[in-house]
Parts: sequence; C-alpha cells; structure tokens
Amino acid sequence: MPASNPNVVLSSAFTDLFPGIEHRPRLNQQQFDFLPGVLSGLGMATTYTYLDSKGLPNSLLSNVSDAPAASPSTGRGNLPFEGLSKHNANVAAFYERGPVSLRVAYNWRSRFLETAVDEIYPYFPVYQTATGQLDASLFYNITQHIKVGIQGVNLTDTVTKTEQQFTSTGLLGPRSYFVTDRRYSLIVRGSY
Repeated sequence: MPASNPNVVLSSAFTDLFPGIEHRPRLNQQQFDFLPGVLSGLGMATTYTYLDSKGLPNSLLSNVSDAPAASPSTGRGNLPFEGLSKHNANVAAFYERGPVSLRVAYNWRSRFLETAVDEIYPYFPVYQTATGQLDASLFYNITQHIKVGIQGVNLTDTVTKTEQQFTSTGLLGPRSYFVTDRRYSLIVRGSY
C-alpha cells in the first residue's frame, strides 16, 4: 500500500445481518517506502476486531440428544456465540523488495465459547482460553515464474487450553491441554 494512503479502516454491515452481534473490525497497513535504500521494503500490518454477542440462543446450535433443555443452571440461553472471540488482534511485520519476501506475524484471540453444551455430563459450556501464535515465512523469486521459500507455523509452540464450566454459578476449571506443534514447510511455487 502506498505511503500516501497508509491507513485503511474497514467497517461492515455485519450487525445488520446478525442481530445481537456487535462487530467493529479495524485494519491498518503501512509500507515504509519513504525509508532510504533497502529499508524501503519494510512494512507493518495490524488488525483488531471486537465482537460482542451476548444473549444469543445457543441452545439451538448444539445437537446433544440427551442433554437437558436450556435452563438457568446451564446458562445456554445467555452465552456468547460459539467460536467467536470478543477480541482478535494480529500484528505482522514484512519486507518486500526485489526478489525477497519476508513476513512475521503474531495472531491472538481472547477466550471463546467452544460449545454451549458439552457432550458429557454435566452438559455445561466449554471455553477455549486466550491464545496466540507466531508464524513466519521467507520467499525468494528465482525467476518471474518460480518462487522458493520456507514457512514456519506456531513457532512459539503454543499450548491450547480449554476450560469447562462446572457449577451453575459459572465457575470454570481446566478441561484439556493440547499442542498443535511447530510446523516447517519447504515450498516451491510456480505461476504462468
């Protein structure tokens, strides 16, 4: 994006499509092409999204046949929407100059509801705790049509944690911990 228009602010009619969800996305991107020489390839992109989805009827979203009907004890009728974090943030630094393309990005999201009704007793909600991970890639254009690179995903080896509500008052306790592992890929891309 040219330095003359460094900031882009996006808005959407998301709230009109889904009543009960407040959605405020924001995207800023800046390429520092005003810097001298090789530094002119540096840039940064940031995004932040706020979603507020209180009071959606999640009891209609889960298909657990033997779970009790929505009640104050499970709170299923007044939970956030499944799978949506209230806060989402991404920060990426990049370098694009000549045949070289380098990107490093950190993505973070706050706690979110995985399911309104667990598949096992006591059928209470399950949440995933706040999590973030670091990814990076480096590509080199060998020719106009061939690019080679290396990509790393989850370089921080982030542990994903879930919590389950275990009382009718909303107390949470640990449920599971798992690691997606670091992944490295060697990539060859061709275009015509």
